[in-house]
Amino acid sequence: MPKVDPNYRPLRVAFDGDGKIRDERERRVVERAVKRWLWKDPIRAKRLPPLIELIEDQAAAEVLITWHTTLGMTDHEEYDETLGRRVTRPAPVLGETDTARDGSRPCLVRLSREIFKEMPLNPVWAVTHELGHAMGLGHQPGGVMVDRAGRHYTGIDYMDRERAASNRLEGVVGYLGDDR
Repeated sequence: MPKVDPNYRPLRVAFDGDGKIRDERERRVVERAVKRWLWKDPIRAKRLPPLIELIEDQAAAEVLITWHTTLGMTDHEEYDETLGRRVTRPAPVLGETDTARDGSRPCLVRLSREIFKEMPLNPVWAVTHELGHAMGLGHQPGGVMVDRAGRHYTGIDYMDRERAASNRLEGVVGYLGDDR
């Protein structure tokens, strides 16, 4: 069976040589995040290429991934059960996506090694989320694109993949917020 659209191709992602991988754990987390974006529907999996693929050639990549010791801190608002109210607390930035407005360079996904400390049971979540931004997805009230790690996280849903596929057909790389 032929592919649906010959112009459709996966988002090409590579590790940036400047953001050296310290250990294989970093590579494995990114590989697992890429696999999470694969089509779950067997018909789409047969007829469509993957949404995203990890490649070795940095020059051909639309997205470059770099690992950093830290990306700094941000304020995080959450409900505190003990106090019975919402509070603001500092939290480490686990990942960020930097998109050039003019498309003059690849989209940069920066990942913090603090992922392994802050999310020891599921470090793949933050990487999956940042790859969603690289495919043009914004924050959602639930699912993988929720605005804070662990809050109503249910994984990638059908509509996340459909929006990402639509963005791929339009050639969207990265996320610029509401300015698109």
